[in-house]
Amino acid sequence: MFDLAGSTAQALDALPDAKVVLLARGGPDLSR
Repeated sequence: MFDLAGSTAQALDALPDAKVVLLARGGPDLSR
């Protein structure tokens, strides 16, 4: 569980731009 949590935390911290891009692309579709 710690490994998954650590990997997720690292992924979120390492790929902030990727999250922004995904949110920017998926935002309009998810809003509707």
